[in-house]
Amino acid sequence: MRDAARELADLQAHDDLVARIYADHLPGEIRELALALAWIRLRDPARHAPDADSSLTRAARLLGCDETGRWRHKLGFAADAPRYEPGREHHLRSGVTCQGPRIRPYRPRGSAPATATATATASTPPNTALVCGGQATIGVEEHDLATGHIVALHAFCRRHREDADRVLHQVAARGEPLDPPIPNTGGWLPRYFTAKPLERLYRWARPGWARPDAGLCRDDWLTGDVRFLPRHQRLALVVTAEEVPSAPAPLNSHNNARSTPSRS
Repeated sequence: MRDAARELADLQAHDDLVARIYADHLPGEIRELALALAWIRLRDPARHAPDADSSLTRAARLLGCDETGRWRHKLGFAADAPRYEPGREHHLRSGVTCQGPRIRPYRPRGSAPATATATATASTPPNTALVCGGQATIGVEEHDLATGHIVALHAFCRRHREDADRVLHQVAARGEPLDPPIPNTGGWLPRYFTAKPLERLYRWARPGWARPDAGLCRDDWLTGDVRFLPRHQRLALVVTAEEVPSAPAPLNSHNNARSTPSRS
């Protein structure tokens, strides 16, 4: 009778946890890992066996590898490792143009026939942007002081270095932003599982990762308007991983390279 009651409790806990995972709209690889761990901890028939492997080893067998041979459970932990990643619009990449003032007045290139001048002028208005528009090579980042997040990137070319220095001094006069910044990526799994084992797993899946001061769970992070993200009830299941798991024999393990956003 006691075993039946325990199985019923695990069944109800599993259904509740799965419903919460789907309601949170997690990124694909993290959702896949969360669902696998929920099954392994609450529904897997082998979980009560005296010689059962750790939940992480069973997750490796359950999820297997992707089409490139990388372990799917490792990719999930690497994706969920809490960290700050600036948006693509805040990278000084190819195609970003200079915001400095136009140095020379605008003059259309080429010449048009005299009879077509009036028509061309009426149909093609002159460039009124009054900005340089050249290829930017200097980036000045503007940060939210409370979170350390980049909120704007001011881009300049080499001819507008003085303008870049002026903006840099104005940004610096606002004060020092939080360093390191509060994470904006990952932190989903601590909503459902205890954080202590996850910290070790994050280091294993993403070499060089360090625990952020703001904590592992995204519920504890400040947003840009200095408020906490909405809190969620935590079931706090334990992911057992006494050691870094070995891969099952038929599959090959590949390390997941750390992705570090480039900052100018």
